[in-house]
Amino acid sequence: MSMSRIKQRLDWEARHKLRILSRELLLAQTGVMRLAVLALWHLYETGELERVLKELRRRGYSY
Repeated sequence: MSMSRIKQRLDWEARHKLRILSRELLLAQTGVMRLAVLALWHLYETGELERVLKELRRRGYSY
């Protein structure tokens, strides 16, 4: 196998692995987002959301 063919193969494998990692990262981010939404919903249902938002504002966070 020629050096250029080997380089092409390695480039393809690197791009393929990068696509797989990108997809896994997107799935992980989606999972974190779902967890955040569930946490916010829980705070809303328990009546704690306003208290938490006030505390965040008091600490200087903006949303």
